[in-house]
Amino acid sequence: MFCAAVDLGSISRAARLLRVTQPAASKRIRTLEALVGAPLLERTAQGVSPTAEGAQLYSAARHVLAAAEELTALLAELPASDAPVRLAASPTMAEFVLPSLLVDLESRHERHLSVELSIANSREARRLVREGRADVGVVAEALEASDRLPVELPLCDDEVVVVVPKRHPWAKLDEIPLDDFAACPLIVRDPAANSRAVVDAAMHRLGRRLADPLAEIGSTMAAKSAALSECAPALLSRLSVSASDRELLIRRVAGVRFERAFVIAHMGDQNLAAGTRDLVSYLRAHAPQAITAGYRGSD
Repeated sequence: MFCAAVDLGSISRAARLLRVTQPAASKRIRTLEALVGAPLLERTAQGVSPTAEGAQLYSAARHVLAAAEELTALLAELPASDAPVRLAASPTMAEFVLPSLLVDLESRHERHLSVELSIANSREARRLVREGRADVGVVAEALEASDRLPVELPLCDDEVVVVVPKRHPWAKLDEIPLDDFAACPLIVRDPAANSRAVVDAAMHRLGRRLADPLAEIGSTMAAKSAALSECAPALLSRLSVSASDRELLIRRVAGVRFERAFVIAHMGDQNLAAGTRDLVSYLRAHAPQAITAGYRGSD
C-alpha cells in the first residue's frame, strides 16, 4: 500500500488500485509509520510524496516486492507435489461409487493423481479429517450439527432400503407394512454405521423401534451374502445395489422413507493442496451422474 501510494502520489488512488477503502489504506500506512517510528509520507492538498525516511523504505520495499513476485512465478512453474491425496470414505462410497470415478479421473487427468484411501464409517472418517490424518472425507451427512466439519459440500442423495432375496415373502409385495417391518429380525450394518442411525432415527420419529437384528455385519458385501444364505431381509444403501445383484430386490416400507445424503467434508480450502482440490471438483461434477447411470429398477 505504501509503495502504491508513492507510485501514484495519492493514498485514495492506491486504495482503489488495491481494492480497499481509503480509511483502510490510510490506517495501513499509519500502522507502518508507527512501526518505523517516523513519518513516511508528506501529505498535501495535491497528494503525497515520500519523506527522507520514506524514500529509503520505498527503495528497500521495492526489492522485497520484486522478489515476492519472482517467488510467486517460480511456485506457479514448479511441478505439483506427488504426495497422495488422503481420502477417507464411508464403506458404501469406497466400495460402490468411488472406484469407477477414480479410474475415470485418472484417464482424464494430465498427470497421475495418487489417492490414499482409508475406509471407515462416516463418523470415524470425519475424525480422521478433523485430526489431520486425512485431507478430505466422502461421508454421509451428519445427523447432528455438532458432528459436522467446517466445510461440507453436497455430493449426492441416497436412501437406505430393504434388500430382499427373491425367495422371501416380501419379494411379492410392492411395499412392506410398517408393523411387519418393525417386527422382523433384519440383517443390518454395525451399530456405528450411518445407515443404521438413519433408520433408527426415522423409526423413533414414528414412535417405533426395530426388532433385535438377526445379524450385525460391518461389510455390505457380507450383508448381501448373509441375506441370500439366510433368506432374510437386509438394510442397505440404495447405492450398493446394482444390476449384478440378480437375486436381490429393493423394497421400501409403507409410510416411511430412510433418506440421507453424502457430502464431501474438509477443514477449509486453505488446507487443501492442488491435487485435493482437483479431486473435490471432479467428484462434485461427476458423482451424481455416475450414480444415476448406475441405478437399476427395483424389480
